[in-house]
Amino acid sequence: MNDFLEKAKQYIDKAAQTVSNKSNEFVEKTKCKSAISSAEDQITKAYAEIGRYYYESHLSGELFEGFVADKCALIDELKEKLEELKLRLAQLNDEKLCPKCGEKCAESAVYCSKCGYRFYEDCK
Repeated sequence: MNDFLEKAKQYIDKAAQTVSNKSNEFVEKTKCKSAISSAEDQITKAYAEIGRYYYESHLSGELFEGFVADKCALIDELKEKLEELKLRLAQLNDEKLCPKCGEKCAESAVYCSKCGYRFYEDCK
């Protein structure tokens, strides 16, 4: 009887650990998706600010390139962060991103399903 109870306890402990791991993975995926959304919103806002600035500069006849350069630098920084977040999310989903077209592919894929990029150059 003790053997049965010990096996049941081990099974329950293992199941609880699995649930805990899946919950942590879900939380990390959700945080990553939220960060991606935030970065995309910031990029959109920066684009709008550049457009508004250029339009207002056109109306006034003045143009200050420093403002635009700063916004462009911010967009570049956010795009880099966005790519890192997308890569992390793909890893969490057991996927990889094609470096050529950005398509999500299975981690085991040898070729990109969208553009045909070959992931492993040494495959025969």
